[in-house]
Amino acid sequence: MGAAQLWFGFLPVTWDWSARFLLFTGLPVTSPLQAASWTLILGGISLLLGLPWSLYKTFSLEAKHGFNKTTMRTFITDTIKSIVLGAVFTPPIIAGVAYVLEKSGPNVALQLWAFLLALSIFMLSIYPLIQKLFNKFTPLEPGKLRSEIEGLAASLKFPLKKLFVIDGSKRSAHSNAYFFGFFKSKRIVLFDTLLEQCNNKQIVAVLSHELGHWWHQHTWILFIIGQLQMLAQLQLFTLFRNDTRLYTDFGFATRSTSYTTTNGGVFPPSSFVALVLFGYLTGPLDEVLSFFMNMISRKFEYQADAFAVSLNYGKPLKEALVVLNKENRGPPNVDPLYAMYNFSHPSLIERLDAIGAEMKKKR
Repeated sequence: MGAAQLWFGFLPVTWDWSARFLLFTGLPVTSPLQAASWTLILGGISLLLGLPWSLYKTFSLEAKHGFNKTTMRTFITDTIKSIVLGAVFTPPIIAGVAYVLEKSGPNVALQLWAFLLALSIFMLSIYPLIQKLFNKFTPLEPGKLRSEIEGLAASLKFPLKKLFVIDGSKRSAHSNAYFFGFFKSKRIVLFDTLLEQCNNKQIVAVLSHELGHWWHQHTWILFIIGQLQMLAQLQLFTLFRNDTRLYTDFGFATRSTSYTTTNGGVFPPSSFVALVLFGYLTGPLDEVLSFFMNMISRKFEYQADAFAVSLNYGKPLKEALVVLNKENRGPPNVDPLYAMYNFSHPSLIERLDAIGAEMKKKR
């Protein structure tokens, strides 16, 4: 699909549409506004093209394997909520990026990175509010499971503030558990499907693995690596930003040569266009970086498993992994080279073997 869009000049055509849209609405054709309207047009087209595949995945593929719990009403409601959220958040974010690109000087990479860093922190802070639009969070009932989880958190001095159960079964039979929150205010979230599929000991073992990520600061390490990677790529972008071939090779007029729409406006491509086109050029580099990030992620998974073993949860963690792999229809084993490139988590057999080896070390 992406190759066809490039071949038939989809990007410059829609860029022209965004200018016409602004003229039609009476808004000034500035770089930030045109970038925002262009992104909305691209997003709308992508939504229409992807909707049939989303329907097929949800109501055919997922249903075929017994995972789908989503009703058509929920699917439609989720889609509408996603569209509204995109319409609210996307324009100011894209306009902000375009504004920074247009107004920044020689330190554009650093300035844009600072803007995106602040945006990342903001989105992380409001993520719980957004998720509540789609899922219901219920405090975990008092009882043995809650006591065991709170005891585990207290023993590690994990700053647990709240413990929730999320209604994941409303949409899927897949199960999960995670924590979120900044600094001294952490929340643990358990999927209701996890409570159905595993016993208390196994659930606590899964959480001990998740807390292993917190103990080793994996989330912060990955965040810092991601930020450094972004800064490096933005710096690389500055080398191509004003190269006219970047525009002409993708069917755009050059920045030094304006072009006229059928409505009479003159709209040269902006630096935001260059940033989007640069994303296509770095596709091969992204694949290489993704490979190395998968390697780091897999190493962190082994470390988190080893941490759970150190807390004497090795046996129930192995049991939980087998149960979850079965319930999620995961492959028990895959080719190591294939897994190394495609998977951020080791295969079930690899993890069981590593956990077993760690358990032997403890004896």
